Amino acid sequence: MKLNKIKSPFKNSMSIKRYVTCFYLLTIVSIQAQTQNKTKDTLNVALFVYDGVELLDFSGPGEVFAAASYYTDRYHFNVYTVAKEKELTSQDFLKITPNYNLNKAPKTDILILPGGYAGESINDVSTQKWIDSQWYKTPHVLTVCSGIYFLEKPGKLKDIKVTSHHKIIPFLKESLGGDNVIEEVKYVDSGKIVTSAGVSSGIEGALLMVSKIAGYEVANRTARYMEYPQWNINNGKVTYNLKHKVAKYLEPDNKEIPDFGVLDIAGHLALHKGNSDMALQYFEKNKSFYPKSALTYYSLSQVLKPSQKWVPQTYEDFLNVLRSDTRKAKLMYDRAKKEYPDWILFTLKDITVRGYNLQNEKRFEEAEVVFKMGVETYPDAPELRIQLINTQQKLNNGR
Repeated sequence: MKLNKIKSPFKNSMSIKRYVTCFYLLTIVSIQAQTQNKTKDTLNVALFVYDGVELLDFSGPGEVFAAASYYTDRYHFNVYTVAKEKELTSQDFLKITPNYNLNKAPKTDILILPGGYAGESINDVSTQKWIDSQWYKTPHVLTVCSGIYFLEKPGKLKDIKVTSHHKIIPFLKESLGGDNVIEEVKYVDSGKIVTSAGVSSGIEGALLMVSKIAGYEVANRTARYMEYPQWNINNGKVTYNLKHKVAKYLEPDNKEIPDFGVLDIAGHLALHKGNSDMALQYFEKNKSFYPKSALTYYSLSQVLKPSQKWVPQTYEDFLNVLRSDTRKAKLMYDRAKKEYPDWILFTLKDITVRGYNLQNEKRFEEAEVVFKMGVETYPDAPELRIQLINTQQKLNNGR
């Protein structure tokens, strides 16, 4: 019997190299994904949508949370849409197939209620029942524009400060009282509920919520990625007693661990008011909860910079140096390790990506330096050890 000749997918050595490179990169991505899932807390972000929903009201906050996952070394925001309808239309032109219906949606950690032509949905019994069920479980709720009526109609906004689209403000004042409705702000933070003004303001409200959960610098870097320079924490209003809220975490016998952003944003707000001593107290306490987060040390560097003593660079500044001059970055790293032994100068993701890039450019000596710094800082990260060994083998083979 004559056997058919099996064709090789590789026509030449270059094809083999391309295949190996592709396989190598896929392996890296797989390792990164596994490590990320093990080390990050996943928070479910439910974008409630309906027929007639305003596009930017839900897509703006959705973009914020999706992008923020990259900039935090603590949280992964799992963003998805939920609706009663199997298919719906936003602003008469965009067809949307939701990820989940009301009966199948996962547990919600962050609920987004956007505006639009919402009257029918607000009065729908099954919709309101689902929102009620989420309301009692989720710690974070964001409304955008007329989405505030999903909470106003069932009486969930009694005696709290809110805002909304400028055209809606007069009606809210009639139903909630003039003192409780704040004008000319992008958002109002009342604790569990963040209400935001019209359309693009949902981006601001979502950035504030990211700050509260994952930290101030995560929101800043997300805004920079989105080319959203108008983001500023002072564009909104915090109406609850944040100082009182964080006081319990300062107690020496407290064992409850807050979200990373609780003490972090309290510290930055204190810093903005010129109270650096209070800010330092908040940041130091946050460090005790999150000693391995580069974001902790970003905040500390902000409050320590005015002092006469040398302070290590922020992780973003260090990364910029690392990208351009590995030797200079290593000197900075060595000094930081000597004067601040516990200081974290970079995130796991940033140092890993920089090492991979140097490998791909065949700059193996620099890659070795980078991966060594990574292993020293993150000894429990297996992918860094694997890549350090791979780099050293390539160096030995080339000698």
